[in-house]
Amino acid sequence: MIFLNIVIVDTSSGTIVHSFSRNYKSETDLIDDADHVATLISEEILFTREFNSDNDDYILSSNFFLSLGSSYIPKAGKISEFAENGYTFTLHAGIRNVFLKSIRMGLLGAYSHIYTKGDINYISIAPFQYTISYEIQPYRKYFINTGLGLGTAQVTVNKNKNVMREFEACGHLFLELKYHIKSDLAFILYGNHYILFENDGNVDFSSIGGGFETLF
Repeated sequence: MIFLNIVIVDTSSGTIVHSFSRNYKSETDLIDDADHVATLISEEILFTREFNSDNDDYILSSNFFLSLGSSYIPKAGKISEFAENGYTFTLHAGIRNVFLKSIRMGLLGAYSHIYTKGDINYISIAPFQYTISYEIQPYRKYFINTGLGLGTAQVTVNKNKNVMREFEACGHLFLELKYHIKSDLAFILYGNHYILFENDGNVDFSSIGGGFETLF
């Protein structure tokens, strides 16, 4: 009987990262299992490097951010009564760690095109908002932002060849999941829920999409 015990130690701190043991009936069994053991070790090292619970050693390059994204508007919410779907382009810029660590504030501009049905030929919604969010770092290169925006939106409606444009109060909730490719560049997956506040009833719609954020 052969007993194998492997301990992986972080040499910078002296802490044990991972350990595991195996029993083998013969040297042949140990040799046959060598590739599997090597894979387990490499996977554990990569996992520890990627998801290190000590996040302080992964420092982002700057507190100024700029993000670009595009998203799909599904047939959901109040807007589904007169629209099929649509798309949105978003530009978001601001500052991280405002007053308190993890607080982000910014300005967001977007353009949404809605594919309509019935006697409405065209709808566009262009929000412009002040945003505030809270940023958490659950893993080393992974961040989550959740927040809200308040501002206005220019709504354009083309109905029976008559074009109507007006500004309406607008708010939205958002959630962003980010993975930092580098300390100054991240890939984002996000969801937004917009609400247009109107006298005869609020209109809401959602969007899901992705993009990139850079720090400068």
